[in-house]
Amino acid sequence: MALPKVSPRLVVDDATLAEIAEACHITVNQIEEIYPCLPQQISQIDDKRSEQFQILVNFGPDADIDGWCDALRQVVAANSTLRTRIVKSHVGIVQVVTTEEHQTEKRPGEDVDQYVRDGKQRLLGFGDLLFRSVVIDRTFIAIIHHAIMDHSSISTLLKEDVSRAFFGQEINQRPAYRDFVDYNLDLDESAARAFWASRFKGPSAIYPPVPVGHYAQPFGVATKTMALDLQQTGISPAHVPLYIEAAWALTAATYASSDSVAYGLVLSGRSPSARGLEKTLGQTVVEIPVQVHLKRNMTIEQLVKDRATSLRKLQAEPSIQFGLDGIASVSDAARTAAGFQTQLNIIPFPRTQSDKKSIPINGDIEMDRIVWMAKGSFALMLPCYVGPGQVFVEAKYDPVCISERQVHRVLNQFDHVLQHFLVAPMNLKLNQLRLFSSDDMAEVTQWNKILPKAAEKLIYDDFVLNSHLRPDIRAVEAADGYASYGELHQLSDSFADELHRRGISCREPVLFAMERSLSAIIAIIGIIKVGGICVPVYKQDSFHQKTFLASSVRARFALSSTSDYSLLEGVVPNVLPIDMAFISGLSRSSRNGKDHITSPEDPVFILSTNGSMLGPKDVVFEHRSLVSNLSAICSRLDWHSSTRILQFAPPASTASIYEIFGALSLGKCLCVHPETTRTIETEPADFISSFNVDTALLPPSIIRNINPDRVTCLKSLTSFGESMDERTLTRWSKATRLFNSWGVCEASMLNTVNELMVGSPCSDNIGRPVGCAAWIVNPSNPDELATIGSIGELLIEGPSVARGYSNSDSKTKASFILPPKWASEFGRKSGRFLRTGDLGKYAADGTVVFIGKKENAAKLGPHTLQLEELESLLLACPEVQDIVTCVKIAAGRTQLFAILSLADPELPNQEVLQELSEAYSGVVNSRINIIRKYAEQNSLCSKVPDIWVVVEKLPRTGSFRLNRGAVRSWLKTNRR
Repeated sequence: MALPKVSPRLVVDDATLAEIAEACHITVNQIEEIYPCLPQQISQIDDKRSEQFQILVNFGPDADIDGWCDALRQVVAANSTLRTRIVKSHVGIVQVVTTEEHQTEKRPGEDVDQYVRDGKQRLLGFGDLLFRSVVIDRTFIAIIHHAIMDHSSISTLLKEDVSRAFFGQEINQRPAYRDFVDYNLDLDESAARAFWASRFKGPSAIYPPVPVGHYAQPFGVATKTMALDLQQTGISPAHVPLYIEAAWALTAATYASSDSVAYGLVLSGRSPSARGLEKTLGQTVVEIPVQVHLKRNMTIEQLVKDRATSLRKLQAEPSIQFGLDGIASVSDAARTAAGFQTQLNIIPFPRTQSDKKSIPINGDIEMDRIVWMAKGSFALMLPCYVGPGQVFVEAKYDPVCISERQVHRVLNQFDHVLQHFLVAPMNLKLNQLRLFSSDDMAEVTQWNKILPKAAEKLIYDDFVLNSHLRPDIRAVEAADGYASYGELHQLSDSFADELHRRGISCREPVLFAMERSLSAIIAIIGIIKVGGICVPVYKQDSFHQKTFLASSVRARFALSSTSDYSLLEGVVPNVLPIDMAFISGLSRSSRNGKDHITSPEDPVFILSTNGSMLGPKDVVFEHRSLVSNLSAICSRLDWHSSTRILQFAPPASTASIYEIFGALSLGKCLCVHPETTRTIETEPADFISSFNVDTALLPPSIIRNINPDRVTCLKSLTSFGESMDERTLTRWSKATRLFNSWGVCEASMLNTVNELMVGSPCSDNIGRPVGCAAWIVNPSNPDELATIGSIGELLIEGPSVARGYSNSDSKTKASFILPPKWASEFGRKSGRFLRTGDLGKYAADGTVVFIGKKENAAKLGPHTLQLEELESLLLACPEVQDIVTCVKIAAGRTQLFAILSLADPELPNQEVLQELSEAYSGVVNSRINIIRKYAEQNSLCSKVPDIWVVVEKLPRTGSFRLNRGAVRSWLKTNRR
């Protein structure tokens, strides 16, 4: 028995031979040769990937299909590649050439298309013969695993080698594939590592993102034909691939919202320096990671030349077959790039989208089609077939990672950028290109086509109407009393008269600091009825903050509850303490709610923003702004079907306006949760249940502490202010109608709404605009609309936008802007536009995904980290109660801090920003290790905090949001 030829790179004894033969289901004497695999072959045959082709060849009625099969048998006998199996053994993954004679299977009468569709159930793998053939009537089908053949070799096999044998010509003698393997494995590893390390600098963005733990399965297909009018442009056909790659680099960078992007590029792997071995028949292609740094002030010419230089170096590099694992090992930057999820394959021969895709082989024999199939691969595969006058892209994608609609947008954008590159002046800078395409414009126009008109009413008009239509219906239930609509109307009229008697005039700001109560509601309505402007004050604000606010709005009068008089004493000259006893003692009014002075364009509230690093700003709201938005929001949340609405927000917050006037304008009962000495996180479940509340507007920090089983009366729940963690979303979406909302104070607080169902994929999806239009623009330039799917700044247009900031023209002009340049293209030549400072992107269906605030985009070296994304990830860890992340220079470098409280009821949790003492160090270190491990295993941004600081409790604003500004100030002061 002749012994197999074994590569000197392998040590194979008799036991190993027996092991390999058993894995191949053959005898040892059927093994002709054993040698190692190239890294790309190992990647192709991996159990998770296992790529293969089905090549269909049609034979005319006079063509000799049996003669073709005999010719194929001769070619297989002459080419060891076609008799190869790949097996796992204790000496590694090796390829095994056998002496088996090739036989074409005959399957007469079967359905060809069904056989092809069923091919996925017959995927070849380890130990299998990797080249097989079948004849079904007049169709020949070759099944070839990608680990032994690539596109070029398949074309050569059928068009040249088999065709020559078929016509009785001598078969071409080609270099043995094992020699090609030996050449590429015989490399200088240190030189290879140096070469690949030089190609990656810093982190790069990966597009599209893949969910943690998911292995991409690109089984969706989308096509796009891109025109190439080279006669008009004067561009050489040989340079078209460079323009295609440059166009994809900018397209990927746009969607990844990064100036550094990585993708995979398929190269032939047939280097001219391979001493003729490049003419072998077999798998030679390589997938290599490419990192592109796009400086937006670089020109088109510079980008194309950069791609040309990169490609030239790659094609001349001896270590081109180093493999993704080898490349990933050279540096962190290379490891990130090697995790690419888009594979770009520029193929220099045509393919059309027409019904007839056949390519002649010889005479009456035509290649019908090549069908690719695999268990998995990359999230987005872009084979680009370059032909005369066009590029045909047959994209394959994983719907889990990128939806069909978004794939079509990406292809349209790819085409849009390529056409720019082909026809624009070569010295045009990238930042001068109009990246927002006509396709995107058509969709965004549809999404924002309806802009509600301003409601020309006063905020209390509907309440007054209800007081006449249903005066005896209960309007308010609170700890300090109940009131019907008629009683509330009369009491607020009387209080308005009292304010008028005390000198409060129209458009005069009135400060007030009161707890949630019936008296507070009467006071608010009374101020508005007299024509005044409500200026609520958070009770926990410092004396300095209150006096600054009073000075800013030029207030001379304030209202307080009798128990909170000291909070405003000295802030303004006149402070009136009130309670229900005081209000009940007022003379009955004869004004009948008539106010002949106030108009819808008059200011009605001045509300202070807080919790931001940028400091508080006092927002001036007109009647019509709030009424316009209130009406739209109540309709979207279906509050019309409610009966009892909770007031939980403090009177100083924007949310309380929705609770109070949403209930009263709809004729509902407002159930006022009493304020207690307990912390603001105390959940209101008992109150909701005992007062039979069916509708509530609550922040996530409150919602997650409520057990849905305790509040079965609750039929509608709206989350606002912050992102909801996935655990809370899952629990509540099963229990009631759950809405996720987003908005900014300057645009009346609630601007988008998304109803979350069981299985909703993203708690950061904030839905569609309500009562306004929501645009996404370049964060650095609102005159440029962002491409659909890319991250930009949210811009709100519509009547809900406030008038501006009180007595601050510079801040007002920066945020409340004139219509951007693009507005006229949508017929929006006038109107109110607000720069929110929040980042978002359009989801595939036109809903909006919230990303975070611009001020929370942290720069860590060349990489930008959106802190909210990291916090959302960490908050999903059961050990975390609350968390804020931020960056700070410590120990001479920029470090990422996490300040958090733990979800352990046994730990102290009362003192704000009080670090846990050494007595709890054991528990704290254990929990932090769990959280750190959780972050390392799940972090999409591959960045976990450098320093962890555990405190009893994190600070929150009066509107229950985490007070990031306070945390960062504390960190700056206490962690030097």
